[in-house]
Amino acid sequence: FAIDDVSAFNHEEEVLILPGNLFTVTKIEANPVEELVNVYLRQVKVPVSFWKKLKQTFRASQKPVL
Repeated sequence: FAIDDVSAFNHEEEVLILPGNLFTVTKIEANPVEELVNVYLRQVKVPVSFWKKLKQTFRASQKPVL
């Protein structure tokens, strides 16, 4: 989900990733001039049903944040 319009860091290209999605990091680029770090991800496909992901998402939303 694109969340840049509600983010405290709206100048950054943030994306919200729901729980239940797995990724591997394929590349990291640091740009010290602009103080930005780009992290490139590749989604790992795991055969999990939509309902199980929805259940995990709901459970994760109930847990306290640090």
